[in-house]
Order: sequence, then structure tokens, then C-alpha cells
Amino acid sequence: MSSPSSRQSIVFVGDFVSPRRSPAKLARFSRWVGGDLLVANLEGPVLAADNAKPRWQLKYSLASSRDFLAGIDRASYAFSIANNHYEDFREDVRLDITKAAGIRTLGQAGFEPMHERIGDREVVLVGGVFPSTDPWRWRVRDASAFAAPSAALKKLEDIRKRHPQALLIFYVHWGYELSALPYPADRAWSRRAIEGGVDLVVGHHSHVPQPVETFAGGTVAHSVGNFYLPWGEFFGKRLVHGEATYRGLALRYNGKAVALYLTRADYQSGDVDVAPAEVERPDLCKPVFAGYSDREYLAFFRDQVKQGVTRVPQHVPILETYFSALGLKERSFLWWTDTRQLGRDLLIVLGVHNPFAAPSAAARQDAGKA
Repeated sequence: MSSPSSRQSIVFVGDFVSPRRSPAKLARFSRWVGGDLLVANLEGPVLAADNAKPRWQLKYSLASSRDFLAGIDRASYAFSIANNHYEDFREDVRLDITKAAGIRTLGQAGFEPMHERIGDREVVLVGGVFPSTDPWRWRVRDASAFAAPSAALKKLEDIRKRHPQALLIFYVHWGYELSALPYPADRAWSRRAIEGGVDLVVGHHSHVPQPVETFAGGTVAHSVGNFYLPWGEFFGKRLVHGEATYRGLALRYNGKAVALYLTRADYQSGDVDVAPAEVERPDLCKPVFAGYSDREYLAFFRDQVKQGVTRVPQHVPILETYFSALGLKERSFLWWTDTRQLGRDLLIVLGVHNPFAAPSAAARQDAGKA
């Protein structure tokens, strides 16, 4: 095990859930990581007891069994709790993995940064989550670092002022599930973040990998997708997505450059395999829209939605940017998406809409390929 001061890089991966029916062991993947730090998104809490009940019945709830903690090098792992599932369970049934297992976390409410070193460079890691991942419920969260995009940018600018010489990394839960391309306003936001002093932005939540871009000397991995998330039964609801969600990205960052790798989870062995991304997915390394202005990318994204290449949820407007005079565009967007989600929840309560119906036979067969 390496000490933090001897680490030469940080490895970023995406969404992680380790249910008791298919626990993560990660022996092969940990050997590949070596002595460097691994940062993953803990998509839902680790439960103190597996019989805990979710606090919400109108959404899918995700959580991990504590079983996987015994098999990992805890000093080499850090988990973000800034996502739309960490608070699916009340605090009294969530295991505090820092106190119980010595695993560091980032993404707590308040945007308190986590400090690390790569060689002789100080690294400041900040976890955050945008309201788009959990409309209206984000307003009643108190553990995860939810923030409107403008507020998140302001917090990062303040952190940069306090740490002018450090490498600043923002690890963010944002965008929309199963979207193969970044949401235009998120992409425009990431450009402003890089121009404001952030060195690296790493996104997740889409469950599929999205391309990596560079802006003004900084790097944006729009989404690293899933890391280890075995689809199936979660607290009485069956959650199944397609084969594209079986692959993710691992991003190894040495403070100067990033190296991209494709990951594939093997849920039989509880491990994850790695291969260079440029061989199988060169489109992730050199996206066709690299260099597009915000306006050009907006037109490109809308065309890709029409062609079925990517998606946004129905009735969610496609914005070029969140920023406008007096913040009216962002506030209107948040009001609309919150209201849309409240309407959806009402339809579920009334029995008019059931998003939790059993998946089709084709979906079940697809899930079995994992």
C-alpha cells in the first residue's frame, strides 16, 4: 500500500453499487490501480443492515451491502456521496464508511474539499451533484452536496482562491441517464469552470460513458458511466438497462495528462476488467464536436436527439447555457423540472403511471449478458 505522498496518479471511475446478491471484490482491478488512489461514485449508501427500508417509494432506491468493505484496500479508495441516491435511506440506517472502515469520502453538503497529493503537487478534490439528477427532492436533501449550477461554480471559484497553487478537480453527478452525449448547458458550464480555474471535471450519472474534451488547458470527462452496478432487483423494484451500461471509463490522471481506459464489470467474479479506450472507442477520446462553440454544440445535440443517438427526458428543455441576466434562465429551468417531477410523482400515486413495471423479455435477456 502506497502512502498518499508517493502516489503518482488518481484513477476516477463512475457509479458503484455492491448488492449482497452480486458483491464487488475487485481483486484484478485493484492490482491494475496499483498504489494510486481510486475515486468512485457511491451510488446510494452502504447500509448498516441489509433489511433497511428506503425513505422514498416513488423512485428506484440503490444501496450497497457492507460485505464488500472487507475485500478492498480501504486506504486506496475514496467515495463520493454527492448523487441522487445517497439519501434514499435515512441517516440512522446509513453506514458511516469513514468511521466504520476508514474510507475517505467527498461530496458532503457544504462542498468541503478532500485533499490529496500526486507526487509533490497538492490536489483539491470537490464532489457535487446538480439538481437535474433528482428534481424537487434536491431541495430537501441535507447530506449530499446538491447545488444549482451557478452556486456550484461560485463555490469552486472560492475554493480556487483559497488554494491558488493546487490542482482543482470537480467530481460531479449531472446530466441525464442513458444519454450518450453531454447535456448542452452542462458542457457550457464545464467550459466556464475550466476558465475559472478548475483543472479537471469528471462527470457521472448517465450510466453510459460520454466523450472527453479539453478546454483552455483543462480536461472534462463528461461522464465516466458505470463502474460496478449489477442491474436487477433493488428493494422490490426491478431495474434493468441495456448493454451499453455494462461499459464505463477509468480515467488515470497524473496532474498533467489523462489516460483513458474502458472498463467492463464481471458480475460473476465481482471484478472489473480494463482495456485502452482508444482501441475500442476512439469516439470517446476524440469527439466529433471537439472545438464546437456552445451554440454549435446545441445545434449538434438537438440533431443527435432527433436521430435517436442521445436523449433527454420528455418535456425537459434543451438549454445552451444556465446563465442569463439575473439568473432567470436557471431559476426557470429548475422550477420547470421540479414541477415536472412533482407531476410525475402524482401520476404514480394515482396509479396512472407505473415506471416500475416488470421489464420486457428482451430487456431481461439483455441484462443477463452482464
